[in-house]
Amino acid sequence: MVAFIIRRIIGMVFVLFAVTLMVFVIFILIPGGDPAERMAGKNPTPQNIQNIREKWGFDKPFYVQYVRMMQKAGTGVLPGKHSEYDILRSFDTRQNVVQEIKKGMPATFSLCIGAAFIWLFFGILVGVFSAVTAGRMSDRLITTFALIGISMPVFWLGIVLRYFFA
Repeated sequence: MVAFIIRRIIGMVFVLFAVTLMVFVIFILIPGGDPAERMAGKNPTPQNIQNIREKWGFDKPFYVQYVRMMQKAGTGVLPGKHSEYDILRSFDTRQNVVQEIKKGMPATFSLCIGAAFIWLFFGILVGVFSAVTAGRMSDRLITTFALIGISMPVFWLGIVLRYFFA
């Protein structure tokens, strides 16, 4: 039992390291070049870009940036906390993220509630029909289509449905 727990803890540490490294690579190293240039805006001066690189530590090697990010995340002091670079601002556009999320919430909730009613209606309808015809070919067909529908990725299903209904 102790060996099992130790293996799980070692596995957890490895997975956390892999996930944080992938997140770091995806958000800092991969997207479109120097992050300081993206943060500086449309027409930055070279001095402005250099100041951002120094302030955020983008002038350091990537492994130093990763270690600094993990130290700050571990201590709860994320980049920009209590400074001019507010953590609740977008990395690229510097817009307040919380305000943008609040602005989009009504539309998101209306879409979610509408979709929930549609799924509930059709789920009950298909479930009742499947229960009434239990054991027959129609029940098996409905179950098969339901499993296929549940298994499809939503983004792909949306594109296919848009193609057929648009």
